[in-house]
Amino acid sequence: MTKARTSTARSKRTEIVQRATSRRIIGHKVFPNSARTFPNKRDASIVDDTIEFHGARCNVAVHNAYRSRLFPGSTNDTSIAADRIVRLQEDEIECWIDTHLTKLTLRKRKHGECPPYGAFLSELPKRVLKRFPILVEYDARGTLVAVTIFRPSPRRRLGRGPRPAQPAKKRTASPRAVRRSRQ
Repeated sequence: MTKARTSTARSKRTEIVQRATSRRIIGHKVFPNSARTFPNKRDASIVDDTIEFHGARCNVAVHNAYRSRLFPGSTNDTSIAADRIVRLQEDEIECWIDTHLTKLTLRKRKHGECPPYGAFLSELPKRVLKRFPILVEYDARGTLVAVTIFRPSPRRRLGRGPRPAQPAKKRTASPRAVRRSRQ
């Protein structure tokens, strides 16, 4: 079964025929596209779209680097890095994904409530934390508020390739073994 849809885009009419069960694509994946630092967020913004779909709200914001005054009345400008941010909200749960972080918030902080505490999971072995670092946020009563997962950068993006093969280390006898052989 197919449905015919007509869309108008800037005085150009196009006919799109889609199946009712086909995958729906709106736009394409956009990334920051300039090395320049813009004077304000409005000029640096590339995409800032929100869609409400079956009760879930999805927001995609992409911007180039820009200057901002983080504190009102301050004369110092701060450079905000270029970023792509995707936020998905369903009821009280929010998932925030940007270039370096993934944050899952289970409930919003109420007005007048103390900010949540943050701590790394010290029970995990260090070798696991280095590969999969997690930050857990909880409130004053010890209730879980959010989990933040730091996403490691792929080696390709950092310009590093696979590690070169290391030559095999020359095995030497330990001092204890040398003393035994002399006796």
